[in-house]
Amino acid sequence: MSMRDWRRALYTHPFWLIAGLFMAGLMLMALGGMYAEEKERRSFVAYSERLMQTFVERQQRELEKLARDYAIWDLFAEHAHGEYHDAEWLKKNVTESVYRNFDVADVLVLTVSLKPVFYLHQGKEARVTGLADWNGEFATALTRGIAKQPGLGSLSGFVRKEDGGLQLLVAERIRPEHPSSRDQGGGWLVFARNIDGKWLEESSHLLSVKNLAFANERPAEGFPQFALLNLERRPFTWLAWHVDRRQAVGLSTKPLLAGVLSLFLFSLLLARAVLRMHKRQLQVQGRMLQQSETLRRLSRAPNSSAADEAHYFVEIARSVRKELGAGHVTIWRADPVAGDAGCLAVAGERENAEEILYPKDHADFLGLLQELRVLVIADTGNESRFAGMVEYWKRHQVSAALYAAVIVRGRIAGVLSVEMSGEAGGWEPDQINFVSGAADLVAVALVSVERRRAEAALYRQQYYDTLTGLPNHDRLNHLLQRHLMEPGNRLVYSLWSVGELLHVNEEFGRVGGDQLLQILACRLDACVAPHITARLAGCRFVLVLLNESPADVSQEIEKTLYRLQEPVEIDGNTVFPKLACGVSIAPQDAFTVDELLHHAECALEAARSQNESPIEFYAPEPNTVARERYRLAGAMPAALTRGEFEVFFQPVVAVADRTIVGMEALLRWHHPEKGDVPPLQFIQIAEETGQIHALGRFVLEEACRCLHGWSERFGRRLQMAVNISPLQLRDAAFLPFLENTLKAHAIAPECLEVEITESVSLQLFEEIPERLKALRDMGVQLAIDDFGTGYSSLSYLRNVPASKLKIDRSFIENVPRLRHDADLARMIISMGQILDLSVVAEGVETEAQFRFLQEHGCMLAQGYFFSKPVNVAGMNMLLERGEVLAG
Repeated sequence: MSMRDWRRALYTHPFWLIAGLFMAGLMLMALGGMYAEEKERRSFVAYSERLMQTFVERQQRELEKLARDYAIWDLFAEHAHGEYHDAEWLKKNVTESVYRNFDVADVLVLTVSLKPVFYLHQGKEARVTGLADWNGEFATALTRGIAKQPGLGSLSGFVRKEDGGLQLLVAERIRPEHPSSRDQGGGWLVFARNIDGKWLEESSHLLSVKNLAFANERPAEGFPQFALLNLERRPFTWLAWHVDRRQAVGLSTKPLLAGVLSLFLFSLLLARAVLRMHKRQLQVQGRMLQQSETLRRLSRAPNSSAADEAHYFVEIARSVRKELGAGHVTIWRADPVAGDAGCLAVAGERENAEEILYPKDHADFLGLLQELRVLVIADTGNESRFAGMVEYWKRHQVSAALYAAVIVRGRIAGVLSVEMSGEAGGWEPDQINFVSGAADLVAVALVSVERRRAEAALYRQQYYDTLTGLPNHDRLNHLLQRHLMEPGNRLVYSLWSVGELLHVNEEFGRVGGDQLLQILACRLDACVAPHITARLAGCRFVLVLLNESPADVSQEIEKTLYRLQEPVEIDGNTVFPKLACGVSIAPQDAFTVDELLHHAECALEAARSQNESPIEFYAPEPNTVARERYRLAGAMPAALTRGEFEVFFQPVVAVADRTIVGMEALLRWHHPEKGDVPPLQFIQIAEETGQIHALGRFVLEEACRCLHGWSERFGRRLQMAVNISPLQLRDAAFLPFLENTLKAHAIAPECLEVEITESVSLQLFEEIPERLKALRDMGVQLAIDDFGTGYSSLSYLRNVPASKLKIDRSFIENVPRLRHDADLARMIISMGQILDLSVVAEGVETEAQFRFLQEHGCMLAQGYFFSKPVNVAGMNMLLERGEVLAG
């Protein structure tokens, strides 16, 4: 039809043509409205699914974080220690803090071998015979996960209970975080929350959805749904719900065909309303996503320092203010039981005008807040329930407010306050939920801070003197042990005794005596030189000078005596302290902590008995030590020629079947007059005189010769461990000599293991890293001996090209009798497994120690439990015996 025909039709039938065109336009509008309705419905379905996903994942993360906080809690790990678990402690603490406050239905504590040792069901202790009997699906998934990833630290997902119901389940490996804490090591903590009808009802209410239910099969496309993932991250059931048509679209947009003009106008108004509703929904959705991201960012726990804790609370307050556009946000600390209160953080218009809300003045307000958890005040001018708060609102011109309770252990511990100024306005549901979530983060942070402070207090109580704040005897021994292990260190150990303490106690009472000890402790700790101070029992103090030059030792001790004997004012009276001091020096007088203390005791007794000088240095018979060292150094070359040196071997045993897999070469000196000379004594002399190179070559030659003979005779691949001095590694001729020796005896490089101590390995890696790397490139294995006595970190262990860790015998000696030593041994075994390093336990002497190593996955061991060091003939007998050591 041409334009002329259209014009003619318009003039001929103007009404019907206009009506038809208008109706066609309305039909197009109707179709567009239906399309827009369907698109809006699908958009709302997608939004509802994202909301459900955020809700479920948040619950899963909260349960994971709760389990992780308990799994790294040092006290929990100590009381959940495998066969030695403290059921009463676990029942009390876990029931109160987990079941009552966090809706955790089942709590299960597992050993490393996944054996249940403690079980709580609905807050009551119950019995379970095996993990598979409790939940076979979880047992299978955890076993597979550990098999695929031995270092697996956590596992979470949804499982089906034996009665057919569902549970959200989280498993965390128990591994404390404190550097000196007692790692009870490697077990599992399992939290399970019921996903039942009650959960569906509460979730429906919170998310404003209808008919929320489980579906065993995936619902049809286009209907709201969310897949619940099992422990292997695969969907095994779905959540399905109903979206109301009016809720999805806002208002019905079905076009009405009656009344052309009225329908057109109504359609325009309806379209405008729909657009506004859609815009509002997008705004709410964007706001909720932003709020969710903010809560996720804030969900990290504060660090242990007070400055970090304060900054964390301020960050929460500022983030809440920014998200809500509030005028003023405050985080109050409130304890209605104790009547205590304080301000943790403030952000907004009144940052410099903090006002404390004391519980005694606002008991009605705090009581209702604890009951409702959230108080929404849309208009403070119409609120008259709280007289004290009304005055507060008027004073600070607060028009609307939102208060969320910070609940810790079932009672209110604080308040998150959000206040608006100016014209009063209402609060949106998403804003209320956001503030409630922020208050939960404050509660978690308060619990974490309280726990860390309690742990720090326990650590200080165990290792520090409560009166003076100085390290106690246990802490002193630990520090001295570390310094004595460092080659070249010189320690001046001075033991001080306060002679006037008994007189002061009689004259001024126990308080006066304590005051005197505190003053003397401060003076002692003010020593200028690098030092360690400690207080022993009663009236004795210790001052250890580190690497002090011999010429300055006497002068520094005399200066310390002068400072300590200065007059002291006690209750207005002047007291002149009298002190005696005994001094012993390492390594001049002693090689061990016990010898150092014993010699200082002897010197102190001499000082107290002679009355000539209050300071006495330990001295054996004149020049006895120096003369003896000189004689041994002179006799060493001839002794090597005459064959007085002999290489002994101590077998290294596989813990799994007690078979011999290798041996360690140990040098012995059979002196014709003095008998066997201790290795610690002649090795140090050899290093000081440079004779260590000849001894090292002798040991290496003898070890390779014997290893070749045993490998040929018994047809087995054995590994020989040889201790190497740092002086040898620094010698440029050592690596060529080592390579030639291996070739001469047809020894594969990987069958030789070079042992260096932990502290030496760190020092050598900084000085001559190319030598250690050359050993690795040659194929020779590198073992870190006496591990645990140095200061190595994970970064150093990653860099040092080591293949084996040898746990120092001092950590095995009291295993499993002392939990502290057992914790350290378990930690080293776990560290070796994480870094893919073999772990050897030295000094195994009892069946209990061997069983402990078996239970905790230590691969290799050596010690008197299997065999003492033996000569070549003795080693032949051990290998001929079938290579199985029964202990």
